[in-house]
Amino acid sequence: MFNKQKEMLEAIQNLTTTVNKMRAGNVKAAPTCDPKPQGNIVIIGGQARCAGKHGGVDNKLLDSVEVYSLANRTWSKLAPMKHKRAATTAHFYNGRVMVTGGRCDNNVTRSIEHIQIPGENVPVRAPLDALLAAELPFECYGHKTTILNDYMWLVGGSLNSKKSSCSNAIYTKPLHSTDNFLVKCRMPEPLSYHGLEVVDNELLIIGGTTTGLARDIVKTVLSYNIATSELRKVHPLPFPMADMATVKHGDDVIIIGGVNKENKYLNTVFKYNHKKRVCERLPDMKYKRDECAAVISGNKVFVMGGNNSEEGCLSSVECFDLELHVWHELPSMSEAKFKIAAVLVP
Repeated sequence: MFNKQKEMLEAIQNLTTTVNKMRAGNVKAAPTCDPKPQGNIVIIGGQARCAGKHGGVDNKLLDSVEVYSLANRTWSKLAPMKHKRAATTAHFYNGRVMVTGGRCDNNVTRSIEHIQIPGENVPVRAPLDALLAAELPFECYGHKTTILNDYMWLVGGSLNSKKSSCSNAIYTKPLHSTDNFLVKCRMPEPLSYHGLEVVDNELLIIGGTTTGLARDIVKTVLSYNIATSELRKVHPLPFPMADMATVKHGDDVIIIGGVNKENKYLNTVFKYNHKKRVCERLPDMKYKRDECAAVISGNKVFVMGGNNSEEGCLSSVECFDLELHVWHELPSMSEAKFKIAAVLVP
């Protein structure tokens, strides 16, 4: 009897201590469930394969724009772009989707196009900003861009469709100014089909190819510090890869799919952290995906499209839960395509 009373007294004392700690903010409440992802995923352009005139297979560039509702899990189509584009980049900015460069029919373009998203408010100055940033400094595809503090940053890219030549420059331009693009830095080697993410004040330039060819794919990761203009090599990838999709999650970069130096398609997924100097392998995707696209919403990574040697062009969509470390499939896009761009519209 005495032992039971003692146990009850200790339990009451422990409960009192815990309550006091919670009041003082020393004990964190249990995490809440991850909310249902919100917003829309916009898929822009790309390349599809169709039957050729003489029984072969032709590549067809696309001007299509389609939207996936995360809340409703449904796809719908928007009005097409002015130009067909593949291997382009896209960002949600000023209430619209900004699309830059890419392959355009048989040519390569430097133009920048803006896509209106139904229901999104567009700032009054958006049309003026579009005129101020009407084109890139050169025609390119396989390049990477990012927008940070109303500045556009442009890194690398293949320069034309006939020669294996790539840019080694890092450019920047204020989006609210008539100023031209300015070269801020030169990389040790030219790059295209690389990854680009911003972590704090650093541009992380991940993998890619120095000529546009698989044999010249690298495993290098470069860091360019926007504040100090310092360019340095950081922790490398586990092996050379290019054509990957990337998303940022905190200080981590999730690296998805792509192709290796032997021109083999990849279904690998890595969590890369240059500060901790680690590159952790995560569960593989169901499908190998080269030149796919990805976005992140909360703790969910959404991967769309791509290409591989088994299934060819893919219309499928896979979703990865960063907490549970599991993949599951979502409704497919309306058409199979690769070399696509994707943005999340909150």
